Amino acid sequence: MRTSVGLVHLLACLLEPFMPSFSLEVFKQLNMSPTKISLVDETGDVDRAKRPWEIVPACHKIGPPEPLFKELKDEDVEFFRKKYAGSQADRIN
Repeated sequence: MRTSVGLVHLLACLLEPFMPSFSLEVFKQLNMSPTKISLVDETGDVDRAKRPWEIVPACHKIGPPEPLFKELKDEDVEFFRKKYAGSQADRIN
């Protein structure tokens, strides 16, 4: 279980620059912070990432699970299709 939680933490760290709200929600559900555990130290050592079971302390309590994504209904897809159709220049006018 600790390995699984460690891998999820690593994934959230890797996705943070691209999906920050997703990563924050994952950290919240894991009951961890991204800065609480450093995956790479000053020497560039990535040993901790090689041993994901050590990322999470023993007996760590994770938070309650909640859905991270929601289903897009056909109406939502059509709304976004119209909203983001064309180019940025078209949307400015």
